[in-house]
Order: sequence, then structure tokens, then C-alpha cells
Amino acid sequence: MRFVAAMMALLLPALAQAGDDAVRTAMEQAARRALPDTVVSIELHGLSTRGKVEVPAGAELRVRTAGDEDWLGRVAAEIDVSVGGRSIGTLTAVVEVAAYVAVPVTRGVLNRGDVVSPSQLSMAQRDVASLPSGVLLDAQALVGRQLRRDLGLNQFLRESDLEERVDARRNQPVMLVLASGSLRVTAPGILKRDARVGDLVEVLSLSTKTTVY
Repeated sequence: MRFVAAMMALLLPALAQAGDDAVRTAMEQAARRALPDTVVSIELHGLSTRGKVEVPAGAELRVRTAGDEDWLGRVAAEIDVSVGGRSIGTLTAVVEVAAYVAVPVTRGVLNRGDVVSPSQLSMAQRDVASLPSGVLLDAQALVGRQLRRDLGLNQFLRESDLEERVDARRNQPVMLVLASGSLRVTAPGILKRDARVGDLVEVLSLSTKTTVY
């Protein structure tokens, strides 16, 4: 009897750990299904369970939460436990869920006036809960934008860090086109300020050395 008692004392913690691992896996899978595809990884912390149901090896677990659960921070769920299609009870599980997204950050020091290039950016994983508001997540949307202020290593970028997006920059060569019926005249020019498509902008005509719009 002592031998049996000793074996049970050794087995019970292992069985409990196996049950907790199964619950953790079920909660992680439910979180991945519920969170958007922008989430690249998740972490679960502080898992606790309540209920008298032991989770045996091979049990099927079904996670149920309130319909408005966002699966960030503290999450509580009911877990139905069944074996061979037969329900053996329900557990309540509570866990802290941390979700991580990929965010573009600076590879090094950037200066005001620099135009952002792909080589100046790197992707890093950051906890959604700790991201400041206004952080830009699309690296491609940053490329070609001019910085409004200095930035250090490993810093996020916000819209306020960037000059207004333009389609053509000051001093860029352009082609002036004048068309009337079948008559078409072209001449080279230089933009005198940054411009977007549709703007009325000053252009220096290189052929006449005058400014036109």
C-alpha cells in the first residue's frame, strides 16, 4: 500500500500538469482563431482553472467564451471536457493573453529631411497592449516619405513624424504639355514646390525661363 501511495503521489502532479498543458493548448488555439491575421504570435500567462474535472490524456476540449470577448488581456472561458464523444464535465479557465504584431522600426539613427528607404527599416514584434497610438504598421507605406524630425534606433514611426505625402517633389524635372486639337507642344520644366496629383503648382519652364502653372 505504501508503494501504491508513493506512486500516486508521484503521478498526481504529472497528471495535473498534463491537464493544465491540454487546457493551455486549447486556450491558445482558441485565441489564434479569434485574433486577426495581423497577430504574428501570442503568449499565455498565469493560467488558472476551477472545477472538479480531471482532464485525461486524449480528452477533447471545447472552449466557450462570451461573444464579445476580444482575446486580449485577461480572458475567462468555459471548457467542455469530453472523452470519446461523452461529456465528463466543464472547467473554468482564466489566462492573460498577450498578442504580438509586426511593426516597422528604424534600423539606425535617421535625420530630419531624410527620405525613408527599405534599408532604413526593420520589422520587430511588439505587444499590442503596449503599442502607442498612431504607430504605422505598413512598412511599404513609409518608403519614400520624408521625415519631419530626427529618430533614433529602434523607434516606431507615426504619421506626425512624416511630411505630408506628395507625388512629386520640389526641383523634380517634369514635362509641360500644351494641347489644342491636333496640335501638341511639350517643353521641359522644373517643379518649384512639392505637389500632389491635381494640385495647381508653379513650374519653371526651362525653354522660356519663366514660371507657369
